[in-house]
Amino acid sequence: MAQFTYYPDKVFLEQLNKLADEKLIERVLKAGGGAMVPILKANIRSVVKNGTGDLEKSVKVSKIKTDKEGNKCVYILPTGKDRHGVSNMAKLAYIEYGVRSKNRAPKPIVLKAIKDATPEAERVMQKKIEELTQ
Repeated sequence: MAQFTYYPDKVFLEQLNKLADEKLIERVLKAGGGAMVPILKANIRSVVKNGTGDLEKSVKVSKIKTDKEGNKCVYILPTGKDRHGVSNMAKLAYIEYGVRSKNRAPKPIVLKAIKDATPEAERVMQKKIEELTQ
């Protein structure tokens, strides 16, 4: 799975620091993750032409997690398994990186989704912070 690291500008960090309550920060992160879900789903839909939609339907925002450094984060990823017992995360990895033994070329949809969704996620998170600080 691709990892996305976001380094916000100083103004955004100052506003985020005003939200001393962790529950408010979690709401901001969930809002940003929610803005990325439709873009990843659209990218999956554009690449997987003859699928059943199981992979697309399984994309969700994870619960708030804390990494080793103490930072809060959310993950946008496919969850569960399809009707044949294949992990949706594995299917996304096969599409993203290709399968050499089957002669399937890589189709980088996750990186494209990150690039396309970053401005929208920033805008949504900024709006949520302004809403919570007023």
